[in-house]
Amino acid sequence: MLEHIDGVALAVAILAPALATLAIAALMVTGRAREENVVAISRTAFLASLAGAIAIAVVVVQDGPREITTGVWFEAGHHAFHVNFLLDPLAAMMIVLTAGACSLIGHFSVTYLHGERGHTRFYLLLDLFAVGMLLIVTAGSIDLLFVGWEIVGITSALLIGFFHERPMPVRNGLRAFVTYRCCDVALLVGIIMLHHYAHETGMHVDPGRWAAGLPAVSGGGATVVGLALMLGAMGKSAQAPVGGWLPRAMEGPTPSSAIFYGALSVHAGVYLLIRAQPVFERSPIASAALIVVGAITAVTATLTGRVESDVKTTLAYATMTQVGLMFVELGLHLPTVASVHLVGNAVLRCWQLLRAPAILHELHEVHGALEHELETGRVLDNIERKLPGHVGAWLYLRALDRFYFEALFDRFLVRPFFALARALARLDEGLGTSDTPVAVPRRAATDGGKR
Repeated sequence: MLEHIDGVALAVAILAPALATLAIAALMVTGRAREENVVAISRTAFLASLAGAIAIAVVVVQDGPREITTGVWFEAGHHAFHVNFLLDPLAAMMIVLTAGACSLIGHFSVTYLHGERGHTRFYLLLDLFAVGMLLIVTAGSIDLLFVGWEIVGITSALLIGFFHERPMPVRNGLRAFVTYRCCDVALLVGIIMLHHYAHETGMHVDPGRWAAGLPAVSGGGATVVGLALMLGAMGKSAQAPVGGWLPRAMEGPTPSSAIFYGALSVHAGVYLLIRAQPVFERSPIASAALIVVGAITAVTATLTGRVESDVKTTLAYATMTQVGLMFVELGLHLPTVASVHLVGNAVLRCWQLLRAPAILHELHEVHGALEHELETGRVLDNIERKLPGHVGAWLYLRALDRFYFEALFDRFLVRPFFALARALARLDEGLGTSDTPVAVPRRAATDGGKR
């Protein structure tokens, strides 16, 4: 009986939010979008998706992992893009987490964003994000995973700049977008290199593993592919030194912060690295790099979060710390530990971020306590118990400066990126006006008439 449920359940889980996205877009284009209609469409879609996710989990538990092939999307030469889906214990766990979190946020946002001008736009992006995240966690190849990866990235940047009437959210959204673009180039290079070395990018079930993985690559190829995939995961999971966009992302609505940077999007990089464990197991260099990046992020994010007084920013750095520890776990080849850590941290951070608006009034007490500690010079008491005073003071000052990661990233990547974008815009304007008639000054016209 369960043999025919998996395909239907998977179609319902992914197509429900996809159809909701199209329906809301159609209502927006025709001018018929009403708050109650949009909420009803999204709620129905998320509940249907959750039901499909639960059905998938039941099938996987009863019958074990399975692969679903729906055909070829396109072909180019000897290469073909197969649309394959993979349902194993890791995918089942993540699809239930994704659908459940989206349903919760969809319900929570009804009251939180009631009367907001961008209410319809928020639900459109939330439904589209659900589609992207579901593609990531059910993709049977890293090629299809990359499609969902890009959908999640664009919806993330747009929701950071949700309150576009103010310049800061837009600026922070662009900052996140630049980080995604740069790191996604590395991910794309990793996919191309995987094609080159392994001649395939599908994820296959190994009887000795509880989660399917990418094809194994040996020698220098494993190092090249592993480092490229790590760089791609660093951008999405906000690891040092490119993680400065995550605290800035808190400019977006609290519901989107909870689902993106508490529950799902920020853990997408960890999910990718879990699938890539066969590659990292054959590359000590790539594994060591994972450990170093995760450890540096965990330490610096912990110290920086200790000097922040804003609750959402503090939670952002707490998330960076835990994701850094997951990178360390994966560098030590402990994917099961990292998977359990992922789910626990996702649930906790989502709950904390949703609860954040209710405890904002406590910030007044935090500010008062911080000012008192600064006046009495006791703000470093906890650090001074284990470190000399001058070392603790140095760490405190560096934490206030966020260890210069953001300044360096801005100087060497963000500013040149924006400068290039402005130069291309000026070039485009110049080329665009070259074929348009130029207004003739009055004096020139008169002189021409005399001739």
